[in-house]
Formats: sequence, structure tokens, C-alpha cells
Amino acid sequence: MNEVLTLDNHLAAGSTAVTIGMFDGVHRGHAFLIGELKRHAAERGLTPMVVTFDRHPLEVVRPARTPALLMTQAARIAALQAQCEQVAVLTFDQAMAQLSTLQFLELLRDNWGVKLLVMGYNHRFGHEAVWDEDHYKQCGQQAGVEVIVAPAYDGPYAPISSSFIRNNITRGEVDAARDMLGHPFVLQGRVVHGNHNGTSLGYPTANVGDIDPALIVPRNGAYAAVAILNGNRYNAMVGIGYRPTLTQGVVRSIEAHLIDQNGNFYGKDIALEMVGFIRPEIKFDDASALRHQLDVDRKTAINLLTHYHDNNGNH
Repeated sequence: MNEVLTLDNHLAAGSTAVTIGMFDGVHRGHAFLIGELKRHAAERGLTPMVVTFDRHPLEVVRPARTPALLMTQAARIAALQAQCEQVAVLTFDQAMAQLSTLQFLELLRDNWGVKLLVMGYNHRFGHEAVWDEDHYKQCGQQAGVEVIVAPAYDGPYAPISSSFIRNNITRGEVDAARDMLGHPFVLQGRVVHGNHNGTSLGYPTANVGDIDPALIVPRNGAYAAVAILNGNRYNAMVGIGYRPTLTQGVVRSIEAHLIDQNGNFYGKDIALEMVGFIRPEIKFDDASALRHQLDVDRKTAINLLTHYHDNNGNH
């Protein structure tokens, strides 16, 4: 893949077409917009490039409104690179936040040779924060940058937005989130030592730590998931919550039981593709009642995962 560009890199004048956004989740709507970018770029003989940010702009302009994110920056950039040959990252700071629409377009033009900007239908940029298509086109004319506003995505599961997807995940509806994303929602972390309670129940778990605190975590409960470790994929049950039956709800944890697998995975990177919600977190009367419920959860997880694999060609 090509290197990720920054403002330290310079491209030939009049050589690129860009679209701009946070692209959190890189969902179906984003894929549609990138497709529009590539189509218009090809018509004009320009190199398509996706421009994104190193942090959510609200983190700078309205910190209290910054949402939990669907992806780490590294995962977002990798997903964008899979869809567009060139990706650039802007450092969003107070100076960037103060740029007018015209100044921002001039920055793109002067640094990256931008000749065409394809805007998302509801995207805004520049400190004026206005939504007026004529405003952006007039600023583009002044800067020598053609501005096109793409139509709204109207494909499967429309309307789609990162906010809608976050709401789904907050409710535990990871299957609906997957439909809108066009790929599974993934929790990434590292296997760390836990309390080893799962082993005594016959359900040893990999305790998932080191998850980026900026990322959204689904509601507490039990889930079916695919765990990815050392490049291998394993069916898994995932528990998110405070383990009220065993630890009196002191520390929230994320634990993955790899179905029909044993192994020492401590210190290994782990990714959890969240497939389906099984049940909310419950406090049971004792460990025996919890073990019985885990047996039921295992059957539900296997059914959900079988359906998932059959529909996606994964085994």
C-alpha cells in the first residue's frame, strides 16, 4: 500500500481529487462516497485520495460532545487504504479548526495538488460551519478547486451514519451495526491475566485488556463473536460487564471463551468480530446457576456463528 500522506508531503499541482471526512467505521455510506470520488477522478484523469483526521474534530472544537469511536486510527486508515489508493491524514488542532472554507481549500490545493473535491451530501468544513452548497462551490472557484456534492447513499440499510451505528452498538445490536458497516464491528486488545474464574466453571476465558479507551464498547451482556489470534479464527462467546455473580460488580471486563479450544494466549493481540447479542448481563444465585446459563449461551452462540459463517463463507 502507498504511504499515508501528511502536510509534509507535497503532490504535483492539479493532480488529485479528494473527499474529506472522519470516516469513523468506514461504513457502507463511506464506501459509496469513495466510489463517487473514484468515478469523478477517473473522468478527469486525477488521482483519487481520501483525506481524514488524526482525531475526531469535536475533540478540539467541542470536547464534551466527542463520541466514542468505532475504530482506532490505524484500523480506519487500513480500511480506507483498502478502498482508495491514496490516503492522507490531517492533524486537527486549534489552528486547523480556525481555517475558513477558502483557506482550507487553498491548503489542500497548495500541499496536495487538489483539483477536485467530492463532498459528502451532509459534510461541512471551515470554521463558518455552514451548509450551503453554493458557499462551497464559490469558495472552490476562488481557490481553483472544483467542488461536487455527492448524492446521499440510498443502498441497503440506508440511511446510514456513524452515529446510527454507535447507537446500535450501545444497545448491543452488533448484528445491525454489521449490516450498516458492511463488515463486523471489532474490539481489539491484548490478552491479559484475569481472575481465572472461568476455568473453575469449565469456561476458561481470555481476558481482553489494552482496548483503546476512545473506542465504543457494546452494552453489558453475552455475545457470539469470532476471535482472531495469531492469524487464526475461533468461534467464541464474549462476556462484557461486571461479573456480578462472581466479583460483586467491581471492575468492567471483556472476556472471550474460545469454543472447543485450549491454549495460553497471554500477551497476544486479539480481535473480536462481534457477531450477535445473546442476552443481557444477569446476576445469578450461585456459580452453578451461572454454569448452567453458560451451557445455554454456548448453544446459542454456536447457532448464531453457524448462521454467520454460512452467510459469509467463513469457516
